[in-house]
Amino acid sequence: MNWEYGEQSIVSIASSVRKHYGLEAFSPSNPTLDRWMNENRFDCVVLFLVDAMGTSILKKHLPENAFLLQNLNQELVSVFPTATTAATTAVRTGRTPGETGWFGWCQYFEEQNDLIIPFLGKGMYSEKNYGRNFYETVLPLRLTVDELNEAGIPATSVWPSWGAPNPCDDISSVMDKVIELAGTKRFRHIYAYWDLLDTIMHRNGTCSVQAREETLRINQLFEQFASALPKGTGVIITADHGQLDVRNIDLRTYPDLLACLNHLPSMEARFMAFSVKPEAKERFCSLFESCLGKDFLLLSSEEQIDAGLFGKGKDHSHYLGDFIACSKSDARLALTDSSMSVAGDHGSFLDDEKMIPMILVDNALQ
Repeated sequence: MNWEYGEQSIVSIASSVRKHYGLEAFSPSNPTLDRWMNENRFDCVVLFLVDAMGTSILKKHLPENAFLLQNLNQELVSVFPTATTAATTAVRTGRTPGETGWFGWCQYFEEQNDLIIPFLGKGMYSEKNYGRNFYETVLPLRLTVDELNEAGIPATSVWPSWGAPNPCDDISSVMDKVIELAGTKRFRHIYAYWDLLDTIMHRNGTCSVQAREETLRINQLFEQFASALPKGTGVIITADHGQLDVRNIDLRTYPDLLACLNHLPSMEARFMAFSVKPEAKERFCSLFESCLGKDFLLLSSEEQIDAGLFGKGKDHSHYLGDFIACSKSDARLALTDSSMSVAGDHGSFLDDEKMIPMILVDNALQ
């Protein structure tokens, strides 16, 4: 198994944006995107990421003549794992998961001896609060928006209501805020993020009426957004990953497997990391293969790092444990009652979760 971190990777979008503004690009940029930005000489470039809006979701719910499909420029590959933590961090920094150390929703931090959600600074199961700035000291990031401001290029971001700066209650408000900020001529780059579609599909599945209605609504709003863009604004619309409908397997029903571990598994339900007791490694591998081998590919973290699945980078193997299970089917591993009710998910290497769109919108579409 290998992974794309070149011109056809989601990281290439971030590299192109950085290159366009004169910042260092850490990975290959996207030639099509480079050309589009250079030819148009935009006053402001917006990078708008809709969580879980992979190309499989667009094609599943939108008619062929839909605005987003008509302006779909390329299908790209997300990062590995195909998770929000890894992918949005890559987009915001221009660096691969191997470089940032941001891999999954919940990661094990040895110093705290806890499974912690980096985005929230909160224990996954302990619910201990480590503070929202936890990552700044443990997994510090250099965000493109911050680097641009330091270089004298005004940049900002727009978020759902839980984020800062510029929190918004719905996606139409995010769009309105982007139009306002771009229209001031003050901001030359804006990163915008919206997450509701991901939540809807986690709860109801990718084929649900709710998922279809939300995808159609997003398409309609983007069409209206394009017609309202201030002159000289270009928008790159993408996603961090897609989703697929899943089948839950309760890992708690395999106590012998869990008894081999130093602590509960970490990362994601379709990309799960295991720290195994030294004396139990052979037993763990044997048990896993017999119990779950039909649905999951079990590799050592060293094998995955050496294969370049996380891109180039530093040694973050301590976050990945000894072994990683990647789903090769519709299965996911659940550890709580609430997790057993998840209907749609992502995180592994199937096309439905890894293929994402690069949609280019500018004033020429008005």
